Amino acid sequence: ATAAGAKGPLRRIRWTGNQYAATGRYGLFITSPDGINWENNPDLALVTSIGSKAVTGLAWDGTQWCVVCQRGKCATS
Repeated sequence: ATAAGAKGPLRRIRWTGNQYAATGRYGLFITSPDGINWENNPDLALVTSIGSKAVTGLAWDGTQWCVVCQRGKCATS
């Protein structure tokens, strides 16, 4: 899938119970209530904060996000 503003395909998409979240290249972290209308979420741009372009894992534990990137780097929201 590709979203508006994304430079390439989305890497990981997850459902939290009330919204979708997706990661993409170059630190993209977007959210959507319906999977159709997406918006950038700079507060959750974790990929940029850990300096990796390739997300290999994305998880939601009910209170925070965990993003795992290439080379084992990890960040939580």
